[in-house]
Amino acid sequence: MRDFFHQLKQRSILTLLTLFFLGSSAVIGKESALTKIWVQLDWIKNAQFAGVLWAEAQGWYREAGLDVEIHAVDKITMEAIAPVLHYDGIAIGVADGSALVHAKSGGAPIKAFGTMFQASPLGIVTLKSSGLITVASLRGKRIGLHADDRMQLGFMLKHAGLKPQDVTIMEIGDDIHSLPESKIDAQVCYVIDEAIALKTAGHDVNTLLGFENGYQAYSQIYFTTEATWKTRRAVLQKFLEISNRGWRAVLADKPGAAQLIVSRFQPSVSIAYQEASLAVIEQIVGAETGLKGIGQMRRETWEATTGATAALIDGLVDFNLAKSS
Repeated sequence: MRDFFHQLKQRSILTLLTLFFLGSSAVIGKESALTKIWVQLDWIKNAQFAGVLWAEAQGWYREAGLDVEIHAVDKITMEAIAPVLHYDGIAIGVADGSALVHAKSGGAPIKAFGTMFQASPLGIVTLKSSGLITVASLRGKRIGLHADDRMQLGFMLKHAGLKPQDVTIMEIGDDIHSLPESKIDAQVCYVIDEAIALKTAGHDVNTLLGFENGYQAYSQIYFTTEATWKTRRAVLQKFLEISNRGWRAVLADKPGAAQLIVSRFQPSVSIAYQEASLAVIEQIVGAETGLKGIGQMRRETWEATTGATAALIDGLVDFNLAKSS
């Protein structure tokens, strides 16, 4: 009888071990079946990228068979395009249209296939006490900006009937003290960042959105290599579908998204700051199509603000993939 129970015990142990290894193999098999994607952002992990960060945190990419690894930009090199080109596998980057046009003009084998923002977060801020509430009112005034924003300011000035020589342009980089210290009268900046910082610091400001004042351009555009675009279109479409789902969820729960960003990525920034940023982002994510068509791009928008030729745009942009996502 003792031998019988001993044999029964051994069989039970063997059965449990078999089930354990079968289960482990299933998990390993499932993990190996995931398609790995490297995602390269062009800035830090904050509200600007809340859609993809939310989707990753909720496990939605993995549910769709994608192992998405999101990387903030290297603040020393500030490179968002090179890492995508050099990655040995599927890589998706995020960059502005002007950077992509410049890279494509230089021969970079890249393809844009969707956008996070259908309008640029760039705009102009002034102090409420100044009474400067339109771009036209900036004639003869001092405008501070980053060196890279001269072209964008030019579009806004032209829209208001002004020329660059009608204002005094001062390069101030990312400084947010010049405006409240009256060293300048207006500042070209990201209205989802510097403008929020000014408000958080207690300064009442007027915000003139770029896309409402003559500068209509896409921002945070998804791109990949031409090779990936040609051979893994279904993967790119799936990634875009989940990312768009992430953005819709974020905008439906801005407080929750702000909490996620602060708790996981930006503990030194207030939740109120991130939520205020998301409130502005809500206006630009679906600026052209509404939330049902987020991610989509139009040829005329690219032509209007990039200065690129029709041939270059055709080679750079896939306008169709996002329409089916």
